Amino acid sequence: MNFAVTRSVFESYYYDPRFSPSLVQQELVEAGWLGRKSGRGFFAYGEGAARAVADTEAAQAGSLGISLSGGVTGSEALRLRLEQAGVKVARGPALQVSDGRTAAETGTAMLDLALDYATATRVAVAFPEGWEAEHRAGVVAALQAAGFAVSVLRDLPGLAVLRTVAMLINEASDAVHFGVATRADVDLAMRKGVNYPLGPLEWGERLGPGFVRQALEHIGAYYGEGRYRVSPGLR
Repeated sequence: MNFAVTRSVFESYYYDPRFSPSLVQQELVEAGWLGRKSGRGFFAYGEGAARAVADTEAAQAGSLGISLSGGVTGSEALRLRLEQAGVKVARGPALQVSDGRTAAETGTAMLDLALDYATATRVAVAFPEGWEAEHRAGVVAALQAAGFAVSVLRDLPGLAVLRTVAMLINEASDAVHFGVATRADVDLAMRKGVNYPLGPLEWGERLGPGFVRQALEHIGAYYGEGRYRVSPGLR
């Protein structure tokens, strides 16, 4: 159903590349892997199916020192949590809150966005290829000391959460810009309709429109395609 809706939106917008359907999703549909209704999709469902478990880094030992950077809203809560755990945040291997660039581009470890770093139980991080093992272990150890389970992702722009949230904010901005709905209606629909913790525009205000725009521009520059084109409403 989701793929059919995505394709319908793509056609309705005259094949605007920003709404291109996912090829991976198309392959799943063609294979008959329709999720719970067929017993298999991205994950296996049904009786006896093994539940998917997030990859988690093993406990690491380190000097508990990192150089933390990144000015996204909420990063001060992260800094405070690390400091309270005894982590020195002004020295050590570099960790940056993601701004849409890759770890390879910045030469630092990149930390994915979290709704609230003060209460999050898990964070995701990516490392530049060839980074020294002791620097990688040091970043993981510092985050673990602050009580985070740590998952390591491939080094892709925007990682998982930031890329998703930035795209949601962008599309919501477009809907308001073109008069599809009001800001309040968009946020209410997404909170009540799909149980988002924040409406996308509310989330955008919290992060800062400039930060979201910059993240989309970084991701778009990496891929060189129209999917990440910034909405006039967000600009």
